[in-house]
This record gives sequence, C-alpha cells and structure tokens, in this order.
Amino acid sequence: ATSYSIVSTPATTTQTTTNPSSYTFTGLANGTSYTFTVTSIKALGTGGSATSGSITTIPGAVTGLTASGATSSTVNLAWTGAPSATSYSIVSTPATTTQTTTNPSSYTFTGLANGTNYTFTVTSVNASGSGGSATSGSITTTPGAVTDRKSTRLNSGHLGISYAVFC
Repeated sequence: ATSYSIVSTPATTTQTTTNPSSYTFTGLANGTSYTFTVTSIKALGTGGSATSGSITTIPGAVTGLTASGATSSTVNLAWTGAPSATSYSIVSTPATTTQTTTNPSSYTFTGLANGTNYTFTVTSVNASGSGGSATSGSITTTPGAVTDRKSTRLNSGHLGISYAVFC
C-alpha cells in the first residue's frame, strides 16, 4: 500500500496517512464514541479495510464553576457538567486534597481548615481518562468557634477574659 485512508464514524471524516502502523486522528469532538475504518490504497485502487472497536474521547471541560456558602470546614461548589463525563475529580488548593463525585452539577467539599483561603479545580472524567478542568475563584472558610471562655473580675470596672479559638 502507498497510503491509508481512515474514516471516522460518526462524522464520516476522512484523513490519509502513509504510515503503515499508526496515525493520530485529529478534529474529534470531546465525549463522543467513534469507530475508525482503515483502508489501504494501492497504485491500482483500494485494498482491504478493517474497522476498529468503539472508543470514546475524553470529556470536555466543566463550565461556570462557582464556590459559595463557606462554613468553617465546607464549601459548596456548582458547575455545568461535561457531556459523557461519568465523574468529576475535585482538588482543593492549598492542601491539594482530592474528592470525587458523580453529580454532574454540584458538590459540597468537606474536611477543610477554618479561616483558610481556597480555590477548587474540577476535572471531568470518563473511561477514556481525564478531560478538561475549570478552577473556581477564591473563597475563605469561616473562622473556628471560640471555646473555653473564662472571665475573671480584676477590679472595679475591669474584667479579664480568656478564650481559645478552635482551629
């Protein structure tokens, strides 16, 4: 064979190569299942062909990621999911803790430190791998609760107060 014709389905896009063993097919849509038919092209016409099994491209990126509703240890996240994503990986920064959800539009990230400024990156995932991601604006968790409050009368008109802040 002098070249090879590769046709994708769906979309019936044809690309050609002279490499007899591999080719990177470009221009595919995120999160779409494809099959590919490879046909050998000879000087006297076309030769045999073979069709691949189905493979799904990685999903596209989530969009519209927002972070809100911070408490001392949680933040609510919301986004628009990517077609064909089966789960979402969520990473907090700082601490680079990863949590996962299958919910295509929201998640409450837990286990955060109080009084800390965070951003979150949400990445779409399917069986083919990790797709695009989006990063939230920064949000700060609320301070911890005041504990062990004690007061001591020092003298007329003065009061001593001691406390601990839960961190």
